[in-house]
Amino acid sequence: MNRLTRTNAIRSALLPLLLAVCWALAACQSTVAEITPPPSPSVPPTRTPVPSATPTITPRPSATPTPTLTPTPSTTPTPTLAPNVIVAETAPRVELVLTLGEGRGAFNAVAISGDGRLIAAAGTDRAVYVFDGESGELLHRLEHHRGTVYTLDMTADGSRLASGGRDRTLQLWEPRTGERIMGTGTTAQLRQVAFSPDGSRLAGGGYFSALGEMWDGASGGTLYRLEGHNTRLRSVAWSPDGAWLATGDEQGTVVFHDAETGEVRDSFAAADAAVISLAVSPDGNIMAVGTSRNRVSLWNLATGERLVEWGPHSGGITGLAFSPDGSVLITAGGDGSVRLWDAALLPDVRDLHGLEARIATLGRHEGGCWGIDLSADGTTLVSAGGDGMVYVWRVGGG
Repeated sequence: MNRLTRTNAIRSALLPLLLAVCWALAACQSTVAEITPPPSPSVPPTRTPVPSATPTITPRPSATPTPTLTPTPSTTPTPTLAPNVIVAETAPRVELVLTLGEGRGAFNAVAISGDGRLIAAAGTDRAVYVFDGESGELLHRLEHHRGTVYTLDMTADGSRLASGGRDRTLQLWEPRTGERIMGTGTTAQLRQVAFSPDGSRLAGGGYFSALGEMWDGASGGTLYRLEGHNTRLRSVAWSPDGAWLATGDEQGTVVFHDAETGEVRDSFAAADAAVISLAVSPDGNIMAVGTSRNRVSLWNLATGERLVEWGPHSGGITGLAFSPDGSVLITAGGDGSVRLWDAALLPDVRDLHGLEARIATLGRHEGGCWGIDLSADGTTLVSAGGDGMVYVWRVGGG
């Protein structure tokens, strides 16, 4: 084979190989051209935060400001008074006419019917005693409490008597017959109970609870709770028309409630000590506040003004009551005494003990006077004390 022929043969052999290499390179370039670089990581979308399930707490308003008192004064007309009613003119002639309950243990509470014919007392021996207000005869000894009885109240018509105390129960009685109407447990030891003027409702509050209760006056069924206090209740009083009531507590606060609903109408800081007794004047304009530190203050409910403050007793003020015409304020104290004051003169007293306005001091209970009550007709005042005595006071012939 000549040289030319050999060269052609080599070219013929290499040509397919070269073509194959060219096609491979072209294909590789094409593939490389088609490869697109991966996209850069996308920015994650902005997420709307889900609201927290924890509710927003609305801060409580400050208790510092003293609100203006707003209870509406009563428009109940003053009734015509009998000659033997305890008023400013007759008060100097009030005298002791009966002594009841000797030897029955200390009495913490006393209550009287509107006409003065029924008197009830109770205390440390757990029983409730009902006496005839004229003769002093013991009519009934009512037993159902399992602890000391602290409080009593009776409707003006004498058809129902309420009792409460250490055993955390409220008992309703028919005092004329001695029948027990009902009994129910309470949220705390009852310190004080009070019927509305018409007897349709019964309010109460007491030791170791900041809640009071309102019951139906006939059945004893619970109607609602009395709120608005931060510490235990010590006292309760109704307006003369029964439209509102006031409760006093251990810190010296008085709260006003709507009688229909129990809703808080207003409140104010009345004292720097426990408010253990309250009373409202017959026209609904003046409130008397008695404290555990021996002080009584009078407040104008329309303006919120404190009219006077004085120390009528050397012990805590355990009872307050106005005469039917509002001319006399009656106070009872842990020192055992009961005192009568000329209400018209009280705003002007300058003496710490109110001597310029004092009309009379009635007796003295040994061991303290722990309760008073004045009949709705204003003719009979009763007091009970640690000596186990009930004193009955009426206007004498003088």
